[in-house]
Amino acid sequence: MQTTIADRKLNAIKLLAKLEDEDLLVIIEQLLQQAHTHGDWAQDLTENEKSAIAEGLDDLNAGRAIDYDDFKASMKKRFP
Repeated sequence: MQTTIADRKLNAIKLLAKLEDEDLLVIIEQLLQQAHTHGDWAQDLTENEKSAIAEGLDDLNAGRAIDYDDFKASMKKRFP
């Protein structure tokens, strides 16, 4: 039997109603508020951040990239 999103929401509400940990409740509230008010996190990026991401994607598409292991090795040499 597959659980529907409605069933999952009801289950979450039941669990939330039993919650006694105030710190956890604050975190849940923050997550829900952020999801409700912000929607897509990409909308909160600055123009500089969007530009940097676009530049990185252009570099990847143009073949200007290095292997992650090579990158790690170069960083270990640069910052021992």
